[in-house]
Amino acid sequence: MDSERITVEISASFAEKLDEIAQRLGYTSRDEVVEEAVKRFLEGFESLGELDGGYS
Repeated sequence: MDSERITVEISASFAEKLDEIAQRLGYTSRDEVVEEAVKRFLEGFESLGELDGGYS
């Protein structure tokens, strides 16, 4: 899968919660959690027939 670097700003409190979740679930980085969350978000739209598939 090709990657592209983007920057997303979130509040400090969200970042803190994200880090806690990442650690608790065994993710190696905040990036991994965000990528998984976006993937699931896109798959939700795909399941509604709103988008084409191919998110891996």
